[in-house]
Amino acid sequence: MPLTLEIIPGYTDLQDAALTNFSPAFGIHLEAISANAAFGKVRTEIFHGLYVHGDTVPLPVSPIDKYQYSREECLYFYNVALSTNKDSGWIQVGCGSLWFTDWFVDQATGEVSSLQWYRNGGSGGARTETNDGQILVVTIAHRQRTTLLMSATPTYSTINEADIATDKPWTQSLAQSLNANAKFSVNNHEIFYCGEFISLEQVPLSTLVSPDDGYAYSYAETQFLGFWRWTTASAAAELTQPPESLAFLGPFAWTIDATGHVGLFMERIDNDGTDTVVGSYGRIGVFAFCKRAGTPSTAPLATSFTEIDETKFVPGSTLRASDVLQIKKNIDEAIVTPEFFGVTEYANGDVIPLPVSPVDGYTYSRDELTYLWAWNAIRPNTGGNVRIPIFYGGITESTGFVTLNTWRLTSHYVDDNNSLSRMKVMVIGRRSQHPRGAIPVSTGNPPTDWPTNDVVQPYAIKYDMGGARKTPPDAGEILLVDVVPTLPTGFSTIKFTAGLFGSTAGTRTPPAGGYSVLIKLNGGVIGQIVFAGTVGSFSFPNDILVTPGETISFEGGPADPNIVGMYWTMIGNRY
Repeated sequence: MPLTLEIIPGYTDLQDAALTNFSPAFGIHLEAISANAAFGKVRTEIFHGLYVHGDTVPLPVSPIDKYQYSREECLYFYNVALSTNKDSGWIQVGCGSLWFTDWFVDQATGEVSSLQWYRNGGSGGARTETNDGQILVVTIAHRQRTTLLMSATPTYSTINEADIATDKPWTQSLAQSLNANAKFSVNNHEIFYCGEFISLEQVPLSTLVSPDDGYAYSYAETQFLGFWRWTTASAAAELTQPPESLAFLGPFAWTIDATGHVGLFMERIDNDGTDTVVGSYGRIGVFAFCKRAGTPSTAPLATSFTEIDETKFVPGSTLRASDVLQIKKNIDEAIVTPEFFGVTEYANGDVIPLPVSPVDGYTYSRDELTYLWAWNAIRPNTGGNVRIPIFYGGITESTGFVTLNTWRLTSHYVDDNNSLSRMKVMVIGRRSQHPRGAIPVSTGNPPTDWPTNDVVQPYAIKYDMGGARKTPPDAGEILLVDVVPTLPTGFSTIKFTAGLFGSTAGTRTPPAGGYSVLIKLNGGVIGQIVFAGTVGSFSFPNDILVTPGETISFEGGPADPNIVGMYWTMIGNRY
């Protein structure tokens, strides 16, 4: 059964002076120690959710004891699970490839922001600002995160369970050790949001100080996990648009070493396909996962947490060895809740192993694990053609299976090499079947009506006869000639697909009968526009590839006495 508590535990800064020799064993003191152990067990809880631009991460409620967290008790670790649009499940038509990005979750409010800019090829290529991106937000909820105060830093003392038995005395040493260990269980594992960093900066030790008791963590007690904030100029105070020479987003990666030094790597590609490595681009947020050095390295197996009935501590009750022993067991389990495993790097297809506690040898089950993961290397291939339009990934919580999909833009959208991307993972274990929310599944959803191996960069042939012309076209009259120009580097043809999806046609004055306009390529008929009433429809049975210099013409069919004011837009796709 998942862990549940009937009473919401609170913290009491019980002083050792109340637990001295020749002092009575007050139930209220035992209750405080017991409650501190329960508080340590549930103090840190973790919640997952998948959010998009404009969402606000809701305040969580504990499934254990129904505790309602405040905004001040929450920190937000976030990561782009999918770069795609939530509604379509894919990239927006005509967007080309990613240009630069800005992902953000406000630590004070939980408000989610996702901005992704795209570019098409060429200096005149379209720029598109979108709110694409689906953000996996991990809410790290820490009870009394900024309001709990300890008068002194607690330390851990080994307690021999043989000293807790019927007819054994309740001693000052035992009482004070239980008190100290219960306090130690409250903050021997802590998580900090350290801020945003750029390449060559170091996460300062000043960000690793406990607000509870002022304990200053060392780098040796800390593991760092980063997440992408933006992919443009690093040091700028505000988000800045990359220059023309750094037109497309290429592979990018981060590292954080054992002493908090940040390294960022990014490639950007210009309009001619030239790949440039830029050391001054990228910004990441950093979380620190800290475990105090005083945490025991060995201890008895801690899997026996049980809520103790408060009535056992009322005046007149007997101090039973079984209750004291249960308090000790609860403290032991609270000290190893949560446990941190990592930070570890994984590739597509890897399976994250079940961790084993180095303290007591406990092997965790999948339902006791939470995976905090972030892209740290996004690379779709080696060499050229590494523009990144789309990426998505995740971890299957029931198996620990890692999935990383990174598409690239060549003359097509292709997902042909997922072996080079990496994620960094912090595994958090919470034993006793500690309940946790399901991790959202992150999968791409290529639309069936748009071939995902085609780059969508529209080529439009537009015609408008206007409303001033009063005479219908003569039979065989050439209405429009379009000579396909030389296209930007990397594009050699235009593809007009069968059916001309997205093309439109109409006329201001309908024909007296049926009327059609022939579509010709270099003089040969490849399709027609058929007008019935004021609406025109395209008859275009086959895919047609057109190269620069070739001619597409539109020729009027048999004369109609009424039709004037025709217009159309015929859509192709540039390669």
